[in-house]
Amino acid sequence: MVAKKIIISSLLITSLAAHNIFTIGKTYDFFEEDFLVAVKEHIVVNEDAIKDRFGDMKDEAQIRIDKLSPALSKRPTPATKDNHFYPDTSYINPKDIKDHNGKLLYPAGYKFDPMDYINLTYDIIFINGNREEELEWFIQSEYAGNASGRVLITEGEYAKVIKKLNQNIFFATDQIINRLNIRKTPSVVAQVGNRLKVDEIYIKAKIQRELQDD
Repeated sequence: MVAKKIIISSLLITSLAAHNIFTIGKTYDFFEEDFLVAVKEHIVVNEDAIKDRFGDMKDEAQIRIDKLSPALSKRPTPATKDNHFYPDTSYINPKDIKDHNGKLLYPAGYKFDPMDYINLTYDIIFINGNREEELEWFIQSEYAGNASGRVLITEGEYAKVIKKLNQNIFFATDQIINRLNIRKTPSVVAQVGNRLKVDEIYIKAKIQRELQDD
């Protein structure tokens, strides 16, 4: 009797499946179609509102970008005298460096100077984008509009500074500031032989010299 019930149940299931009365497993065709239709209708009905919303989001994003400024833990201060120095650019290897066969190439503690192998083809100019006199100094300098220099700002909003200088700028970082020992602005970093030279520029003294030359 039990066996007959199992056979009848099996036949019933087979028959229903053959006529697509039900399907074993989950299906989402009707739901997906209805959902897509609903989304399309929503977009059509609310097209203007959606455009306005995305326009507002784009504007807000642009405002955030424009107001971006360098995040330094310690900011350089204005130079109070002309000065120059040569920062230590040497590097100490923190751990063993081996080739793919495990052969030791450079042991931990190995010291070398990257400047022995690098040819820096441009100068690096550090300025405070919040100081009008430094911006004016740069505009009157040989670096303005010149591809031979890279401008790194230590303070100032991205949009305002780039509009004032009319050229690409970059943000100074703690790593760069500490590596080159930048403590004053403006500072100009240039390669001299196999060393880097940092010139700290006292703007007022420079203006006075120019007046005397005239």
